[in-house]
Amino acid sequence: MNAMDVFRSDFPEEYLKILAAGLRDCYRNANRLIQETYVTLEVRQNTYPWLRRGLIEDMMMSTAAQFGESISAAQVDSGHFWWHSELRAGRIVLTQCASSGEDAPVRQAQYKNELAKKTQRLLFPEVNDPPNQGIIYATLLHNKAAGSDQHVGYAQIRFPKPGLTSFYEGGVDLLVQFPDVFEQFELKEEVIEDSAIPKRIQRREASGA
Repeated sequence: MNAMDVFRSDFPEEYLKILAAGLRDCYRNANRLIQETYVTLEVRQNTYPWLRRGLIEDMMMSTAAQFGESISAAQVDSGHFWWHSELRAGRIVLTQCASSGEDAPVRQAQYKNELAKKTQRLLFPEVNDPPNQGIIYATLLHNKAAGSDQHVGYAQIRFPKPGLTSFYEGGVDLLVQFPDVFEQFELKEEVIEDSAIPKRIQRREASGA
């Protein structure tokens, strides 16, 4: 048994595309709301991660509700001020977390480490007591694309090990599995004339637009 086998067995595959589309929309909406609400760049930068987090946590709750008994969703008190969304399907428990890189360690939190320990209990029952009373902890790791707050740079479901510094083998790369969901865009250059001095800026545009 490995974590990916359990994930394929227990987690509704059709939900993954809904999750991918919801994540894409949360990034776009967070950027739009920040631009509309705050004038100062520094305030936008400070506020953006928290607004984006709230939108994603709420999106996970609302989209999971569409699947009835297949996925249960709850807001869980993490302690120390925070609440977080947990989706449960069979032996899978899914949360979300922004990450500093595709292979970067998961941000430390006591609840995450406790969930990861339960994964170890399920995968290695011979060294744990009681055996076979664990879950598989999966986390949606994501962050923005370089230079663009409104585009998802990566989105992967991974299985953290206890300690949260590494992962069990396997995972789901949502950008690879659902390329139609995430707009592909390229950098284009344009020249803006300002007092006869050209200034080069980069603009992200959807390909084919």
